Amino acid sequence: MDELVTVMENILVELQLINSKLDDIRGSGVNSLDDVCNGLTDIQESVKDLAGSGLYNTLSDVCDKIDSLESTASSIESTILLLS
Repeated sequence: MDELVTVMENILVELQLINSKLDDIRGSGVNSLDDVCNGLTDIQESVKDLAGSGLYNTLSDVCDKIDSLESTASSIESTILLLS
């Protein structure tokens, strides 16, 4: 019976240690986990604001167009070099 009590006390100590570490991770104030989550939410909203409306509806559409322009410019450069 004493062994069982000892094991249960050890488990209690470990659980208290885990809870303490979780409190440290969650934190409070600047740089707490809540602040990080709020920051990520703000970033997500900012990205939605960049989506725009019209021809290019998303940031990825704009990136795809830039890639396409780079490819076209490279093709034109190759053609000019061949004609030279």
